Amino acid sequence: MNPLPRLALFLKASGLTLADNHYAKAVNYVSDLYGVGYLGEKMGVGYSDAFMGPLTLSPNLVRTRDGQLEVVTNVRMPRGSTPDELRAKIAARINAWAASQQTAVKISHEQGNWMARDPNGAWLATLLNIFGDTTGLEAKPVPTAGSTTAKLLPNAINFGPAMPGKKYTAHNAKEYKEVPDLDLDLQMFTEMLVRIGNLESMQ
Repeated sequence: MNPLPRLALFLKASGLTLADNHYAKAVNYVSDLYGVGYLGEKMGVGYSDAFMGPLTLSPNLVRTRDGQLEVVTNVRMPRGSTPDELRAKIAARINAWAASQQTAVKISHEQGNWMARDPNGAWLATLLNIFGDTTGLEAKPVPTAGSTTAKLLPNAINFGPAMPGKKYTAHNAKEYKEVPDLDLDLQMFTEMLVRIGNLESMQ
């Protein structure tokens, strides 16, 4: 779980008298609008998509920048809303909180849109076939919170095969991949270049 909201909750529950400054206001902001949940419950924007899963909303950084205290929040938005709708709801909630606390806030919210591909489209169907043919395992699309590079390309799909039932070992200090799985990845990516390159259309 994210330690920042837990730290804010600890400070509020500690009984300590905090100086009435921007740091104390940031503690109240994190506690009041996020708490220890990360599904947008306290912000009032939580919802979920049957395939992509729930919206997640979690403050993960406090820093001083250009003479101001900044609280940075990571937002992952699934299908079911638009960036403009979500920005408006969050801004309204934050501004209402700021008014009740007599606190000045400045909101900067950059919101990327969700990305989903037709599971029956030629590109995705080809990738699923490659995975199934190579591994002998059931091939079905799964949602991912990543896909940063895929989003930079038109009609792209995040194709980073993970072996079902195996512990996820990426994105940590001891990141590794088992050699047999790496061999399968190389085989699948090579096959992908051949098959995708021969499609008449990408979607």
